[in-house]
Amino acid sequence: MTLGTADTGGEIERRGLLRIGALVTALTGASAISIAGAPAAEAETSDALAAATYVPKAEKGQAFGVATLDDHAKVPSAQLPDLSATYEVKENAAVGLLFAGLASSSVTACNIVFTGSSTTAGNNATAESRRYVNILTAAIQAAFPAPGGTEAGVVVHTEALWGTPSAAPGVHSYNGAQGGTSSETYMSDTEAERIMSLSPAMVLHMIGSNDYASNLPPTTYKAAVLGRVSKLAALSEKPFVQILVHSYHRFDVTGTYLWSDYGDALRDIAATSENIMFVDLSGFYTAANIPGDDPYGLIDTDLVHQTDSGHRMMADLLTRALRIPPAKMATSAAVPMAVPTVVNSRITSDTFSGPDEADIGGRAADAMLGGATRTWAKDGANQVAVVANAIARGAGPLSNFSVNIPEQTMNMEISFTLTSVPVGDNLLVDIHRQRPTVAGSPDTYRMVVGIGGALSIARRLSGAQTTLATGATAAAQDRVAFRCYKGSLEVRKNGVLVLVATDTAIQTIGHVGISGTTALRTFGLDDLAVDAVT
Repeated sequence: MTLGTADTGGEIERRGLLRIGALVTALTGASAISIAGAPAAEAETSDALAAATYVPKAEKGQAFGVATLDDHAKVPSAQLPDLSATYEVKENAAVGLLFAGLASSSVTACNIVFTGSSTTAGNNATAESRRYVNILTAAIQAAFPAPGGTEAGVVVHTEALWGTPSAAPGVHSYNGAQGGTSSETYMSDTEAERIMSLSPAMVLHMIGSNDYASNLPPTTYKAAVLGRVSKLAALSEKPFVQILVHSYHRFDVTGTYLWSDYGDALRDIAATSENIMFVDLSGFYTAANIPGDDPYGLIDTDLVHQTDSGHRMMADLLTRALRIPPAKMATSAAVPMAVPTVVNSRITSDTFSGPDEADIGGRAADAMLGGATRTWAKDGANQVAVVANAIARGAGPLSNFSVNIPEQTMNMEISFTLTSVPVGDNLLVDIHRQRPTVAGSPDTYRMVVGIGGALSIARRLSGAQTTLATGATAAAQDRVAFRCYKGSLEVRKNGVLVLVATDTAIQTIGHVGISGTTALRTFGLDDLAVDAVT
């Protein structure tokens, strides 16, 4: 063939291949057809063969011709097809479905659910109201307010045991995140069934940080997350949106695989359904130099969890990604209630200074850590002693014991340094303990410090004890705090939130104290403080 003649079928095919090659080069930097390593002799052609092989300049960048290349050997963006509409349509479908559910909140309950590990559980936020889930929930509730302002706060339980959901109109938020979990453990089948019993409009998944740290292959990670996404979809009786969030790159460890590999896995899952939306936050954190020197203080000193600033940033980014409008755009005149700032006010404290005492009952707390002095009371026989400026099991034959600080405050926190972990049985740390006891079984919320330091939250009501949250452990010299604040029960270890539960069954104010059975042989506490929480 010579230039200027009509195209034959072979020429059309040849130019089609050239166009494909140019497009692949533009998108990947690699050529679709390689001739590297061909002998030099094969490269020498006659003028006729050259004429039949090369494309005229007039056909470059023209209809039915081939694309040009820029100085980086890439096709200019002006000559690439616009694929944005493909993704825009899919994203609009997911957002549209979400907004349909949220719009229904004006007449009925609209439930949204958050799942994942410690970031979604809110670790290292200094207050519940400063967790990203709570901030995002507040933004959604402000944009879609209930007619009478009836929305509740975020209901939390690590095993999705949220109790009877509210049937009142409004957006109701449920957090089932469990710290320390991975893609293979963050949601059991039973928990999936509990989630879908809420008939949610949205389920947000944020999981992957612990998979990266443990070097789980991204293919295994993808299969695990897809399994959970598919499980929820199979249990659904009506369409709902699943949000897959790829968060920031932790920098306490360097994984075997790229952090972006886990994001690509989520992106692939989202591509399987219009009801799944993928949100990649990692680039925003990279722009803020995370991992790196973190100039804005978004990540805490453990190099894993977010500070209050990090939680705020994450909530704001998700609010924009989900296209939640500002509150002023809401159609209702209802104004959501402001989330109060949680402040501790010291009631009393005890460093157990002074001489050893065989019986703590009747001791006046020294208030050396703040607050006013209070007198320790005891129920029945007591075998808790002051030994070497700490409290511990007393000498002699062991029996059940209970000592209390009689303080009548609804929202309280008790904290202490655990000088030695319990041996023989659990140490029980109570808030709202009812006195006098009824058959030795007072109603109370309690933090259980188990043998070896295992921590859990429990409720004792009408003689029956129910575990509300488990999964944390304390060691000797750890600072442990147990807070009850407006139905939220929280345990912190060395200032880090490790357990959360929600319960409002006990509404009567009561004492704080510690108790144990005959089997509890040894334990040790020091620098105890009791605070009112407002």
